[in-house]
Amino acid sequence: MTSGSHAGLARFVGTPPTLALLQSLLYLKGLPLEEIADLLQANSLVIEFSPGEELTRQDDAAEYLFFILSGSVRVTRRDTTPAGAEDTLARVAIAGDILGRYELTFSLTYSSTATAENAVSALCIERSTVERLLYRYPTAHQQTAYQAMVNRLRTIPMLADVDMPVLGFMADEVRNQTVKAGTVLYTQNQIPSTLYLIAQGQIELYHPRRTDNRLLLGTGGSFGFPGSVGASNNAAQDKYGHWAEAKAETTVYELPWNTVRQVGRRLPQVIDPDIQLLPAKTISAVSIFAGLTPLEQIQLAGFCSFHRIPQYHPIMQQGDSADSMWILLENSRAVLSALDEENRALPRAPVRGIVTFNESALLAPTPVELTVESEPGSLWLRLHRQDYQRFGQICGPDILDKVAARLPAQTDDSDREQRQDYPWLRKDELLVNLHLRHWLALVGQTKAAALAFLASAGLMWLLAFLGFPLWFGLGIGALLVLLSLIWGFLNYLNDYFIVTNRRVIQQEKVIFFSEHRQEALLEQIQRVDVATTFWGNLFNFGTLSVYTAGTTGSIDFNFVAHPDSLRTAIFHHRSLSQQRSSAENKLDIQNALENRLGLSVDLPSRVHTDLAPSTPEDTAAAPGLWQKLRRLISVDSSLEWESTERIVWHKHWWILLVQIALPGLLLLFELLFLAGGFSSVALLQQLHSSLDAQTLLLSGGLVTLATLGWILWAVTDWWNDTYTVTEDRIIDIEKLPLFLSEQRREAQLSDIQDIRLEMNSPLKVMLNFGNIIVQTAAGEGAFTFDHVPNPRIVKEEITRRMIAWRREDERRRAHDRSKDLPDWFEMYNRLETGQARNED
Repeated sequence: MTSGSHAGLARFVGTPPTLALLQSLLYLKGLPLEEIADLLQANSLVIEFSPGEELTRQDDAAEYLFFILSGSVRVTRRDTTPAGAEDTLARVAIAGDILGRYELTFSLTYSSTATAENAVSALCIERSTVERLLYRYPTAHQQTAYQAMVNRLRTIPMLADVDMPVLGFMADEVRNQTVKAGTVLYTQNQIPSTLYLIAQGQIELYHPRRTDNRLLLGTGGSFGFPGSVGASNNAAQDKYGHWAEAKAETTVYELPWNTVRQVGRRLPQVIDPDIQLLPAKTISAVSIFAGLTPLEQIQLAGFCSFHRIPQYHPIMQQGDSADSMWILLENSRAVLSALDEENRALPRAPVRGIVTFNESALLAPTPVELTVESEPGSLWLRLHRQDYQRFGQICGPDILDKVAARLPAQTDDSDREQRQDYPWLRKDELLVNLHLRHWLALVGQTKAAALAFLASAGLMWLLAFLGFPLWFGLGIGALLVLLSLIWGFLNYLNDYFIVTNRRVIQQEKVIFFSEHRQEALLEQIQRVDVATTFWGNLFNFGTLSVYTAGTTGSIDFNFVAHPDSLRTAIFHHRSLSQQRSSAENKLDIQNALENRLGLSVDLPSRVHTDLAPSTPEDTAAAPGLWQKLRRLISVDSSLEWESTERIVWHKHWWILLVQIALPGLLLLFELLFLAGGFSSVALLQQLHSSLDAQTLLLSGGLVTLATLGWILWAVTDWWNDTYTVTEDRIIDIEKLPLFLSEQRREAQLSDIQDIRLEMNSPLKVMLNFGNIIVQTAAGEGAFTFDHVPNPRIVKEEITRRMIAWRREDERRRAHDRSKDLPDWFEMYNRLETGQARNED
């Protein structure tokens, strides 16, 4: 019984599905069944098929989706080989399998003929009903592992030439499993029954008696070819001829060799083991790996992810932080684009492999210099920095030195040093410009030395007057002047203006006395002004002013060297940030379309998914005595906040101590007075006879209670003043006890324009507390978080949440725009179908 001239389900005899049956279908899991139950029950039937009866016929219009409930169905697909011979693929579908989902997802005719082998019960759903479900609930065809399997198979290089109908046919045959490191999947004497594809992980192929013949395969590789390690082993073809062992936790897809051989009759490259050697061959052709031996190159290839990208897909975006080196394989194609330093779009340039990108990312995070988009069918190798470090850990650091010697000259340990000097840099943030003040600003630092010199002169006169030898006074004076010069130079180094790929930051710090830091996100910058004087034009320095939508002025940095070039750099990276934001929006739309069309591309980034070995940049030095002391007197210094939805800060404990100091002293005196009174025998005797003594002690008790009330008021007042940051807003609450008054101010994170940090006294620096001033573009103006502990951490947490909120907001907007796409596609499909029928 096949689709033909009969309309709808009227041609079938069956019963509507029960609600319990619909609830049991994995395909519908996660969908609002209460909303779609009536639709499904009105447009689907449970049908009984007799042995030999056809459910589908190849090349007929796909009008129904079949859920096999019981029985078995033989599925066959007939094709013609390039030589003109007929070729047949065959498999058996059993209860739980679905027929027609691939064809209905991609609006194709049936790709195979399905014939009942015995009595078969199946749920049949009309095409129009399935389309309505897919349009309104695009995750419906993603609910099962089938669709994810098809999409993953599209990215396996071994299956590069297999068309989508055959991939859909093969996906039903795939079984997947995850094995631990050290698991042997097969040995040399086993009869080959399965071909393996590495979804993610690492496999080593070897012969136990031929240690020189080893092959390491990473994510995307394939193995299980009979009688071969690569193509070098001539063992008997009726056995595997080698061992396969997992070297890391690995997920593999298992395909029956019978199915693979059926496909291989038409596409011989599918059963060609040379695909195993392609990553190592490509590695050997890359110049930075030329210093490695062939064996080392084979080992390194096993730490690379091997991908085929079946459609236009972005690989990297200019200005992002690179964590991997990418290699475009021979004869594969990609398109490059970029903005120049003047923010002009350069012409798009096509490239053909072999080409490498981001080699420097193997050693440290580096900014991506080009936007790269792959063309359909291109093959890529991706070597993640952490996989590369694992390769060095296993094979020895000398191998990494061979590679480092051939890397571009700018690659060094600067990023690692920067992250030690500026620990507030985020993982995806790169320092692109660091500007100290012009060297003439050092002249201003000599004021302290001049004062030290005058003080030394007075000290020398005093010591001479007291009879000390002249050399003693000269030595002390010279030491004071030297220390003041060193202090001035270090103070000069602590003032800087930084441009990262995410924000601009300006810091003013006086050692041991104060610290001020101000920042703004690149996309919030509205204009950058440069002011110079006669001397500034002569020596090329000036004052840089960065303006945002905030109302409290600008971020100013005077005596900045080469201010015009710094302004150009700020605008350049702002443009990159805006371009990146636009690209992320387009990528979100592309992902939404890919998900709706069942064409999503999921490329694992790593080979080893376990924790990477510690690296110098990740390993912090042991804290010294001063750091330990600071931690003891700081509040919340060890909290991890990134997973906390709501964070509440109170003022530093020092503020509470100041508020209760006076009533605390009074309470102490009062307690001493009362304790002395009640411990005096003479006074106790007077209590029975003297009203004045009783009144005195009673008054003391009342004053003590009042003092306790004063302390309780101060503690409650301190506790009630809170500063809160949530996932979408900041809240400043000033509240008096006993509900006398409360001032509450709130602002959205989206309204924040810039953030300033102030630690304007030696006490605040020593005890690690200060003020955070958050400037907003809304009517609320500036928010001041006064005297918060760990102000640097508070500032970075607000910044982190602000960036995260903006990114999520962009995704929400893209998602909202994509909600209308189903209606557009549905109407387009109807118009296109109607026109096609009119033309017929």
